[in-house]
Amino acid sequence: MGKRWRRGSLVLVFLFLLLSSHGFAQEKTPLRVARVPMQVQWGGALTREGLDALEVKVGRALHVPLNGVLQWVEYLPEGKVLSALHEVMAELRQGKSRVRFKDAMKPLAERLEADLVVCPVIECYDQRTYMDFSWSGETFLQSDVRISLMGYQRGKAAPFFETESRFYRGSYSAWGLADVLAEECMDRVIERTRLHDMIRVNR
Repeated sequence: MGKRWRRGSLVLVFLFLLLSSHGFAQEKTPLRVARVPMQVQWGGALTREGLDALEVKVGRALHVPLNGVLQWVEYLPEGKVLSALHEVMAELRQGKSRVRFKDAMKPLAERLEADLVVCPVIECYDQRTYMDFSWSGETFLQSDVRISLMGYQRGKAAPFFETESRFYRGSYSAWGLADVLAEECMDRVIERTRLHDMIRVNR
């Protein structure tokens, strides 16, 4: 009887806290997040599976538990974000020979009235195999990956940018595949930008 009563009490306390937080969340303006889909500059070896794995990592870093109830964050529609990015990039290119994605982060935040802009970029995603026909007939692997994560925090007027590279040269190994190296790169740039903390701090 005592255990059942305590369990019921804990459930009631949790529901009370959840409803209280929900009421507070409704009074608080949600954080507007513009998440740019992965931009690929050079992806000769990029697969659908590899791309999806990287997108999932960024999505998890931006995930807010119970956001459907608490409504801490408003994720802007992907189509709207992409359209605004193309417009900003076109404007920046006028009279310039070269425009970088990171140059577009602040004007993109202003155009979308977004509190946080996040843009992952695959700068290089290359993988090649070749045979040593001299005597062993061994298969060799050559992989090069470079990934950047950039964006802008409008409330702090703070841009952020991190990039990470990995390469492999040697006998064919699963550890040297571009998909594996890319996930390592993405983990590192997410960690160094402290992406999830940007959402927690803004809440």
